[in-house]
Amino acid sequence: MQGLVFLIAIVAAVLAVIFFAQARANGAAVVTLRAEADAAGKEAEAARAQVRELQADGKAKAAQLVELREKLADARRKGQESKAGKQQSRGARESELLEDLAHARKLTEEAHASEAQARKDLEERSARNREGGLPNRSDPLADVKAARAVATIAKEHAAELSRRGLPSAYSDAAVQSAKTHELTLTPRQ
Repeated sequence: MQGLVFLIAIVAAVLAVIFFAQARANGAAVVTLRAEADAAGKEAEAARAQVRELQADGKAKAAQLVELREKLADARRKGQESKAGKQQSRGARESELLEDLAHARKLTEEAHASEAQARKDLEERSARNREGGLPNRSDPLADVKAARAVATIAKEHAAELSRRGLPSAYSDAAVQSAKTHELTLTPRQ
């Protein structure tokens, strides 16, 4: 019977040490992941700001295009008024209008291209941020709680463990460490 209790005590002590080490490693991983998530959030915010900036630039180019069209119409009207009866040939007017239309299309395409590029960059960053946490799928909080339970059991049998050569300070340290990590990993509300 004593052999069985001794075996259970040894297994509990070994598990406490293993869970303690695992809890420390998982705690460090969580801190690293939080830092990466914060960095990714800042990067995403910067990308959003860049998209807003590019959209504002696109709107400014569109406004500039409208303004140029109005100036062109005014210039044509003034030109027609000053010529007073002398009109351009139909082919010249058509070629001038086609030039204006080509220029307006070019400006519109540039605005759309810059907006599409900004969206693409934002989506790529978002995909990289989502993929960043996939390799780490353990549940550190559950691991810490399990380690605390094992350490508590070992603490309850401290007299037996002490008699067999395992100081109770190890159990106390394991319980304290598990509490600390549990508080660190528990989501704040």
